[in-house]
Amino acid sequence: KGAAIKPHGLVVDDGVCLANNALHDWGGFVQALQPLLCMGTMASLHRLDLSLNHLVSVGDELADACVNLVVLHLHANDIPSLEAIRKLTKLTRLHELSLHGNPLETQIPAHKHTDKGVAFGGAAAGRGQYRADVIAMLPWLRQLDFSSVSPSEREDGLRRRRENAERGPMRTGGSVASTRTMLRKARADRARR
Repeated sequence: KGAAIKPHGLVVDDGVCLANNALHDWGGFVQALQPLLCMGTMASLHRLDLSLNHLVSVGDELADACVNLVVLHLHANDIPSLEAIRKLTKLTRLHELSLHGNPLETQIPAHKHTDKGVAFGGAAAGRGQYRADVIAMLPWLRQLDFSSVSPSEREDGLRRRRENAERGPMRTGGSVASTRTMLRKARADRARR
């Protein structure tokens, strides 16, 4: 737990580490954490470490209750796909995310467009595709897997979202307009801090 003084009063910055606890599901998540937080509300939770557990998805409890989450560590769990983390799109203040060491890192097929069609790569190439897909889904991230998101990666993610929107239903969720709205909101939140 920690607190920081800002010009307009006290801002509480709660952090909880539940790493390496063999957690399998999200049942009772809010009820268990709420009494531990300084303000007794999930809205004060800014940092959460759930690494090295057995979670297979992001629960509604996390996405709906932890609206001010800035840092989330989910590495070394059992998350199988991007679809399992889609609820993170609700967390527009999320700046740092770690997902490495989950099955989703190697399950996303790597591909690149060539003049002869689409060429598929191996597992190492898939990791690059995984990173690009996560950034396209969450373009407001500043760090993914403890590595900064570069402006070119962010632009590539926004370009991929636009391309997917033109082709039909988006693989990464949401429309380009809603992505721009979310990015504007995230910038406005940072400016207020």
